[in-house]
Amino acid sequence: MDVVGEEPIPIHSKLTENRFPVEIFDDNIREYIIEISKELNVKIDTVAALCLSVLSTVLMKKLKFQYKNWHLDVNLYQLILEHPASRKDAVLERVFKEVDIYVNNEKKKQRKMNLKISNEINFFKKKITVLERKIGVDPEKDKFLEREIYELNKKIVEKEAQYNNDSIKIEGDITMEKLVDVLVDSRERLTIATAEANELFSHMYGRFNAESIELILKCWEGGRYTVFRKSDVDRELNNPLLNLALLTQPTNVKTLEKSNGRGLIQRFLLYYNYNQLNKINIFYEANQEVEKEFRKKVSQLLKLNTTIQCTVDEEAVTEFEDIYELIEKTKYNNELGHVEQEWNGKIFGNLIKVIAIIKTVEKIKDGEDIPTSVLIELNDVEKLRKLYKYYLYNFQITNNLLSNFLEDDEVSYFFRKILDLFEKSGMHSKLSMTLLNNNIKKFNAEKRRKILWILEQHNLIIVSNLMRKTNIELHPTLKRQKKEDIINKYLL
Repeated sequence: MDVVGEEPIPIHSKLTENRFPVEIFDDNIREYIIEISKELNVKIDTVAALCLSVLSTVLMKKLKFQYKNWHLDVNLYQLILEHPASRKDAVLERVFKEVDIYVNNEKKKQRKMNLKISNEINFFKKKITVLERKIGVDPEKDKFLEREIYELNKKIVEKEAQYNNDSIKIEGDITMEKLVDVLVDSRERLTIATAEANELFSHMYGRFNAESIELILKCWEGGRYTVFRKSDVDRELNNPLLNLALLTQPTNVKTLEKSNGRGLIQRFLLYYNYNQLNKINIFYEANQEVEKEFRKKVSQLLKLNTTIQCTVDEEAVTEFEDIYELIEKTKYNNELGHVEQEWNGKIFGNLIKVIAIIKTVEKIKDGEDIPTSVLIELNDVEKLRKLYKYYLYNFQITNNLLSNFLEDDEVSYFFRKILDLFEKSGMHSKLSMTLLNNNIKKFNAEKRRKILWILEQHNLIIVSNLMRKTNIELHPTLKRQKKEDIINKYLL
């Protein structure tokens, strides 16, 4: 690779500038995100993503975006990549607290009502048994008995239809077949929120059978889905919507490689949260008033029973269509990989969903009438631009992880080890592959090859092959610098 004249590129050059733009939220939600992030010592990005999932949960089937012939629901597919010991369960539980309280209270009511229905059904069934024993005793009465049995069976069917197993949120350990049933019972809208995304992945790809992701693909856009069953009634879903809030470790993202060519990863808003915090807060307690206000807003939205329409303000149409055209053109950029092209084909819809959610929540005020329509204005289009830049970077990082199965900290570790070897042998020297293999034993040959390729792409090293020998040397710019200066400039 000829790098003469090309400047070295820091490995983490974009990490510091790609924090989630929390300024797009209203004051309360922005403060809530910051407060929870400080108390739990988790990245702002994680809390912001989960807040979006909560708001999407409570607005599904209530808020719709419509512009010309474009119709969108506001369910989101979000995948948050966190390192071990990053308090995934704690932050998930904290942000979804009001939703969980609502779900638990609804389940208690359902159990009480379902028990009453079950008792009534059992009473009817016992009565049918008694009547069936009388049939044939007196032929003249059989018609009346059969009619009475028919009416009782009719009542049983009516009572069974009253069973209420509606739920708006579940965990991730559910088979695809069971998920269909739950969606039917839950009025075709459901959130799956889990700190262990592999629970869902294992069912999506089948623990013992072939992959089954069709339902997940359909539920992103609300496409019609039918299950034909031999031993049971067929199940039909007309407009099923899933809202996915999935957290997992970066190494587990490799599972999604099984869906290459199916467009699954392209449907997700991705968050790659590097394992460094700018500041650790010891025994910090979140502002209770801020948290109370956030939970009050979520509770208010849970009780919302009207439909809100979101569209584009006339004054923002030009800017809105310009950014759409810009992203749409990127979809056809042949210099990009096909996965990134496809992601660009779906990201604008996701961005609109996020903006519609944020704008609607901002407009709903305590004690005021619920608006029936919400407009995306010029300042919202600017927020959309910020979000595109943020999500594009996170997608590129995750896509790199998916294709190379490497994390940034692995690349950094490897490069540090190379610098140690150069410091010993001289910054202007060449290192043989044998020397690398003997001194950096953490990685296998395949992973080592991929890391060297990434370091070459960053113009940090030059790899040369002569006969059967492979040698590594530093970029000319780095040969004149001290190891500590290289680390500070290109790794930190």
